[in-house]
Amino acid sequence: MPRGKTQEILDFINACYDILAEIQPASVRAVAYQLFVRKLIPSMAKTCTNKVSTQLVYAREQGIIPWEWIVDEAREEERVLVWDDVDQCIRYTQEDYRRDYWLDQRLRVAVWSEKGTVRGTLDPVLDEYQIPFLAIHGHNSATKTHEAAWLEQHDRRTWVILYVGDWDPSGMDMSERDLPQRLARYGGEIVLKRLAITADDLPSMSRLELTFDTREKEEEARRKHENPGKKGQDSRRPWFEARYGRRCCELDAMNPNQLRTRVRGAIEGLIDRQAWDKMRAIEAVECNSLKEILGAWRKSMSGPATI
Repeated sequence: MPRGKTQEILDFINACYDILAEIQPASVRAVAYQLFVRKLIPSMAKTCTNKVSTQLVYAREQGIIPWEWIVDEAREEERVLVWDDVDQCIRYTQEDYRRDYWLDQRLRVAVWSEKGTVRGTLDPVLDEYQIPFLAIHGHNSATKTHEAAWLEQHDRRTWVILYVGDWDPSGMDMSERDLPQRLARYGGEIVLKRLAITADDLPSMSRLELTFDTREKEEEARRKHENPGKKGQDSRRPWFEARYGRRCCELDAMNPNQLRTRVRGAIEGLIDRQAWDKMRAIEAVECNSLKEILGAWRKSMSGPATI
């Protein structure tokens, strides 16, 4: 038994491993939700999610759980693309060249999310289908919204945004009121389709005790950020309750496999498969030509670089 770890903690880590083996890549919070569903943590309170985070760090440091199974999009390094030498550049170009399969499509599809936490979760699907992803981090900035509207106006294709976010006053306001209204104001004729969380998800989420009352959440936020001069009521709550009721659910509560399957299905349903396969065939020919060209370039280079 590892030093300082009780059998109870080791069993807890093993449960995390089993969950991640099924749903990876996933965020720490997604793992916590799955532990909660299995009654392995009593709630999604910070004390419980902190325990999950602590033990997942330990498990990865000890080599019990692979590092790549956990994604953290909140802390992603940005850097200039450079190479060690020409050979590395050639390998990178050969391996990473991809033709844009969407060029001959009637539609242009993107995924927007209220949260950046699902970027890593969706990455296998986004990469496979060359789908751009935008985390709007709350209500999207005017700059990004205007930019999307401008790009759509200068694109012959119809733009479809697949939206994933929380089912709560803020999350629903973003996808149902704020974004559609602002995109239209900036001249963008963009189709916005909410994929998750949807009303159809609520019954199953409720049975798993993954929903909560919007007023309880508001009261919790008020306690955390107590301000005697402010009542703390979310101005969007009356609008939300009048249309959708009081039950809420976080996007992170959805099983990552279910979320990936849903996004994949939506993307595949929008693809013109004949045009897609044509682009794949063109890409194969171009990759062979690129390999020959880069190979000839490498052979033409000999000796140390001179100035």
